[in-house]
Amino acid sequence: MSICFSQKDTVLFTLPRSLTLSMRTSSLPSKFGECEWKKYQLHKGWVGLILCMLWEDQAGKEGYWGEYISEWDSKIMNISGLGLNYD
Repeated sequence: MSICFSQKDTVLFTLPRSLTLSMRTSSLPSKFGECEWKKYQLHKGWVGLILCMLWEDQAGKEGYWGEYISEWDSKIMNISGLGLNYD
């Protein structure tokens, strides 16, 4: 099955940033402290996002993003299966 678009770079849909898991929507940066977060440059690149994903995964269903993370296909994205100790 193929989908053809008549115009290049056509926007199919948009999502508000508040509906995506990011460093802006995770609770971790505020718990860590903004100054410390920036001191270690966690606001740049992938490290901060990955830490936020791990943090939100550990929070489970009690966290804001728990339901979202629980829907990820464990064969594609299994954060808990990395063998990391969150303590």
